[in-house]
Amino acid sequence: MESLPLGLAPSCSSTVVLVVGDAVALALSELKKFTRADFDLYHPGGALGIKANS
Repeated sequence: MESLPLGLAPSCSSTVVLVVGDAVALALSELKKFTRADFDLYHPGGALGIKANS
């Protein structure tokens, strides 16, 4: 059931998918022993890369 009165626009379901996706990503990063060096490889620039390299 979606939170909007008409129940047409996805709100709850999109939030659930986001949570599940994040959980899967975190679990896989732990299983694969994803390191800071791996992160730097995929995010060399931009805000995430700058933060990781500081």
